[in-house]
Amino acid sequence: MTSWNMEMSKQERESGALSALLPGLRRADPSAYSVLVRELSEPLYRYAAGLLGQGAIAEDLVQATFVRLYRSRKRLPTSGSLRAYAFRVLRHLALNHRRDAALRREREVEAAGMAENSSNDNARELARELWEGVAKLDQQLR
Repeated sequence: MTSWNMEMSKQERESGALSALLPGLRRADPSAYSVLVRELSEPLYRYAAGLLGQGAIAEDLVQATFVRLYRSRKRLPTSGSLRAYAFRVLRHLALNHRRDAALRREREVEAAGMAENSSNDNARELARELWEGVAKLDQQLR
C-alpha cells in the first residue's frame, strides 16, 4: 500500500471515528465535544493559518468554528464527513473575515478622505485626532 493510500485510510478512519460522535454532539455531551476539539483543533488551525496567514485570527476562527458546530448541533449532517463539514464551516468563516476586513479598510479610507477634503479646519483637526486614536486600536476593534 502506498503512503498516499495509507494516509487516505487514516483520514477515512478519523472521519468515521468523528462521525461516531454525532449522537453525543447532538445531545451536547461534553465528552463528545472534548474529543471533537482534541481531534480537529490542530488541523483546523493549520488550515485557517494557511488561508489567512495570521495566527491570532486563525485561533479565533477555529474557536468560532467549534461554537458554530455546537450551536448547530441539531442540524449536523447525518451523512458525509463531520471533519469535512467542520472545514467547510471554517472556510466560510475565513472568507467572511476577509470580506469584512476589506470592507472595513474601504470605509476607513473613505472616511479619512472625507475629513481631509473638508473645508472646516475644526473638522480636519478632529478627524486627524480621531484617526490617530483609531490607528492605536487593535485591528479587531476597528
